[in-house]
Amino acid sequence: MESKKNLNNLAEIDSIYIKNLDIFRELGNICAGGAGNILSKLIKKKIYFDIPPAKYLSISQIIKGRLIENKNQICLYGTIEGFFQGKIFLMMPIDESGIIIESLNKLNRLEKKEDDKIENSNDIILQEFFRKLIIAYTEALGSFLQKTLIFEEYQFLMNLGSDFESYLVKSTKVNQKKAITVETIIKVENEEIIHCSFLLILSTNEIDKILKRINEVW
Repeated sequence: MESKKNLNNLAEIDSIYIKNLDIFRELGNICAGGAGNILSKLIKKKIYFDIPPAKYLSISQIIKGRLIENKNQICLYGTIEGFFQGKIFLMMPIDESGIIIESLNKLNRLEKKEDDKIENSNDIILQEFFRKLIIAYTEALGSFLQKTLIFEEYQFLMNLGSDFESYLVKSTKVNQKKAITVETIIKVENEEIIHCSFLLILSTNEIDKILKRINEVW
């Protein structure tokens, strides 16, 4: 009897989060706008982006979907601290990173001084690029919530590959079963589409805290 009651409570909680997915999609839209502005300034091109519907998925569903859809991913992940705590991942398929590297290298050559003889490797260029995007994403989120949020304690991987499962499981709490995901699809003017996926991992307590704050400021 107690087990059935617990299942009903879990179903009710899931229902609440599913009903609020549009709010998290809009939140993702606001955050992506901040990241898009930084990207536009970095590569000196106009940026368009699309935010598919947010999803409330089990950790196993996220892992399965990512491993099937995008096997080889460049990834920067870390911790968001401040008003709430969470894990954030920024991923991009390796075969789409060439657009970014080419644009940033071209810009670096144009801005390079004669006495500057140090060439950054592609992984350093991409790491700094990813870091700036996540910081912009985090700051836009903090600005909307009118709360302090800081991105820190990060790790950069040039090829996440099949290790995604171990990194995702390691970054989540033992009792955490589900997460809200928000994907961002970015298109660079006159270029191919770049799929930048921001994955925000939040415990139920943190989701509740964010929803309450959104009701106060929105």
